[in-house]
Amino acid sequence: MTVLFFYSPTCPHCEAIEGQVQQISTYGGKVSVQWVDTTTQSGYNELHSYGATEVPTFVILNGGSEVGSPLVGLTSTAPVIAEINSALS
Repeated sequence: MTVLFFYSPTCPHCEAIEGQVQQISTYGGKVSVQWVDTTTQSGYNELHSYGATEVPTFVILNGGSEVGSPLVGLTSTAPVIAEINSALS
């Protein structure tokens, strides 16, 4: 399972949850986190390809398929972890 974390280096909300995002990658080796910088053209385009326009945004992929909808504007990773638990069970 892969979690895409769309962020901007200048976003205070993204910065506030960075530590929580780093903990997701220690999720028993079952989850990897890819940080996608939306200040780059490719990162910006990828964010929009999931129908999102704001950061922080999380997209969860399982076997390459999107799990649920993008999780936008979170101040905690709790909803991401709940979605991961649901997909893994």
